[in-house]
Amino acid sequence: METLSPNIYLVEDDSFYKGVIEKSLNKLHYKVKTFSNGADYLKALEKKKPDLAIIDYSLGDTDGISLLEKTKSFNNAINVVILSAQQKLDIVTAAIKKGASFVHKDQLAFSKIKLIARKTMIDVEERQEERSAMIYRLIFFAVFTILAIIVVFLRYHNPTLFNNRD
Repeated sequence: METLSPNIYLVEDDSFYKGVIEKSLNKLHYKVKTFSNGADYLKALEKKKPDLAIIDYSLGDTDGISLLEKTKSFNNAINVVILSAQQKLDIVTAAIKKGASFVHKDQLAFSKIKLIARKTMIDVEERQEERSAMIYRLIFFAVFTILAIIVVFLRYHNPTLFNNRD
């Protein structure tokens, strides 16, 4: 089965930090779409859902927790990371309670983001495998049902067809 790459949306108003994250994820062959503000992100979110949303906490037009809530209201299965240079307990707690991961912008931030992206890729692959298994089960059930209908039809219209008595 083909390896899937998760779609990642990155919302970061600091162009340097955004560029560094985008380049590091692109090197790992992840598809990254970047946004400088929450409004553009929300417009894109309405059109296509990402597998992972990496959202800066402090944005000019909104905050990361508000975007987290809106993201989860679109689709609760979207993995979300809240990035912040602040390590305030209320921000960390709010992010985690609302279903996101929290990453502090420190020297380990890029490594943590890469790990979360890798986990997201595994989640995407598992969802694809589950869908494929469901499709195979449905096909099997449909073929089995059609064969059963054919047997019943043939027995009804030709009862001697299945009698093997010599």
